[in-house]
Amino acid sequence: MYLLEKNINRRGIPEAILVFVCIFSFFIHNGVIYPDSMESQNLVSAREMAESGDWLSPTVNGVLNFEKPPLPIWISACIEKLSPDNLVFHRCFAGLMATLMALFVYFLTAFQTKSRFIGLAAGIIFSTSINTILISRMAIWDIYCHSFMLGAILCFIHGYEQRGKNHLWFISAGALIGLSFLSKGPVAIYSMLIPFFIAYFSVFRRSCKEVSGEHKFYPIVLMIITACAIGLWWPVAAYMHHPAEFIASGKAVVMQWFTDRVRPWYYYWNFFVESGLWCIFFLMSLNIPYWYKFIGHKRHYLSSAVWCLTGLLLLSLIPEKNPRYLLPLLVPMSQMTAFLLHFWGKCAKDHFFPDKTKRYWHWNSWLLGILVLISPIINFFVLYRTEMIPLNFYLISSALLFIIGAFLLVCAMKKYIFGFCYCILFFVACVSVYILPSIADLFSVLNKNGFDRISEIEELHNVPFYCDENESIRVNLIYETRKNITSIAFDKQMPQPPFAVIHHTPIESIIPQEKLNTLKIKEIGQFNDNYRIEREIQHDDNYYKTITLFY
Repeated sequence: MYLLEKNINRRGIPEAILVFVCIFSFFIHNGVIYPDSMESQNLVSAREMAESGDWLSPTVNGVLNFEKPPLPIWISACIEKLSPDNLVFHRCFAGLMATLMALFVYFLTAFQTKSRFIGLAAGIIFSTSINTILISRMAIWDIYCHSFMLGAILCFIHGYEQRGKNHLWFISAGALIGLSFLSKGPVAIYSMLIPFFIAYFSVFRRSCKEVSGEHKFYPIVLMIITACAIGLWWPVAAYMHHPAEFIASGKAVVMQWFTDRVRPWYYYWNFFVESGLWCIFFLMSLNIPYWYKFIGHKRHYLSSAVWCLTGLLLLSLIPEKNPRYLLPLLVPMSQMTAFLLHFWGKCAKDHFFPDKTKRYWHWNSWLLGILVLISPIINFFVLYRTEMIPLNFYLISSALLFIIGAFLLVCAMKKYIFGFCYCILFFVACVSVYILPSIADLFSVLNKNGFDRISEIEELHNVPFYCDENESIRVNLIYETRKNITSIAFDKQMPQPPFAVIHHTPIESIIPQEKLNTLKIKEIGQFNDNYRIEREIQHDDNYYKTITLFY
């Protein structure tokens, strides 16, 4: 690792290493996880846009939906035209945005610290954090808006701290802010840009003139104008074409912030677990007064800490909470952890650990190594004895975990800090290649009679689908059927045959008997919309639905 650190300044080496790590984190077996409701809604909207050709007005199940700006939908709609219903292809683009964001973490950290090694460490920590891996393996829009915003921060820092007007850097920053707004509205501005500005200007306390010898008021104004021009044109156009629907969607989004998934202000108290295996080291890095005395890049370390804690505070103020919203915090969290690991690495290289820093290294590294080493025992009682995993999966996973845990303990004992990090990277690679597909199978219904089979039934081709207004239809079902499903009251409105009805309750309780007597009826079959196995809480018998054809 020291040889790698010595050659890390060679152009292209850290970037290549980071991209290689991202391939395992974001792309290997990225199709094994079943789409959740959020991802299904995004894919349905993209499919309908590709089919209708209306690129201005997104729809979901045929209904106008302006809750989210359409940039990621445009990208997904293009994918639909190239390769229809290709879930892996959609997720690969999310993985590309995650890779771009990891590179932005590297470039930002390396530029600020003038150390490519610290930048690479931060990028690797970010790309191997559990929250980043999960979000980047799904076609959801969070990774788009935060990736663009982090790129905007990088461009702003380049333009702000270098001599000259640097108009191109500020225009690029404004363009990326606009693209972020077109991806998910002001989400990244609130959760990433504002916390960064608070941390940057409060810690460094320097003006444009102090940094570069000149004021940059006009370039910053140009950045704001560029951001507004790119980010606001679509909301204005959508409002002009569909004012009532646009206002209704805006009100619905605002109401969701206060009514949907409302959690107490302390809900994010365990935010550190989003970094996965790195959470033990990140928790240690939060001892800011102690580590500030030893870490070389003091002000950058403090700036990352303020960035992280400010972002956490702002997210905690919003009543609606979701672990997915913590993604922007992983950037400063990765930087703080990278500063700490770099410090320990230098201490090991110099054979000198000041104060109690050696003890802290042993506490953290031994704890993580022991947890990985004994995990096969835990898996035996929790998973294997309860028949949640087969014997072959248990043996393979246990062998891998035991080997990795043993190497972690050896590296911890010999204070081989960078070798310790290698083991964590190897763990992520093993999980992605060998374990992830088996884990996904544990929580999915195998060989289920799913609604995705509907496209294979010739009788249902070009037949409109309906459901009773009193029965809920999950967006996952709309995604699988590849059809719009209209909700109506059959006692008041009867569609013209042929048509199909998706129902959970008996058809006689939905459609009046006198109307049934005038129609020919054929029950196509019962389909299972569950993707959870029966022993799980999420398994719901209401997801079993019948399709009846009327002609």
